[in-house]
Amino acid sequence: GSTPARCMRIYTALNDPQLRLCYDASNYIQCGCDAWEAYQLTREATDYYHMKDCLEGFEIPLGQGQGRIKEILADLSARGYDGFLTLEPHLHKYVLLRGLLHTFPFLSRKGAQACRIADEKSGLTHKDRLSLKDAFCLQYNNLTNLIKEAGGQNQYE
Repeated sequence: GSTPARCMRIYTALNDPQLRLCYDASNYIQCGCDAWEAYQLTREATDYYHMKDCLEGFEIPLGQGQGRIKEILADLSARGYDGFLTLEPHLHKYVLLRGLLHTFPFLSRKGAQACRIADEKSGLTHKDRLSLKDAFCLQYNNLTNLIKEAGGQNQYE
């Protein structure tokens, strides 16, 4: 199911107590859905969360897009969620486009705009070099900070 409504239709139709859902804000955003509404619709059937974020269909560092990640983590914490969060490293396009912006600062496509917004929120400029490893560390630090801000605990710290 590409939308939360479709996921819930499949989930309900299968009616199997062993089947649970995996939530991914970025996937829903890329399908034109509101991440918070998707979360609210699917949360009672969800046991697993993919942590990645998206702005205008372009994946950017966690917590800097339309994923409403902070609100979702706060709700999970308030509800006593103690399951898994998978930090997804899908930032290769972000890293590559940032490099192009250094060479071609006039780029104005949606992805370039998303990079600029994400960089601003991260305190980066287009001149700051960012490797895939750096981007993943940024993702991890953002997730750790968002968990703390939401009142949750990171058992791996």
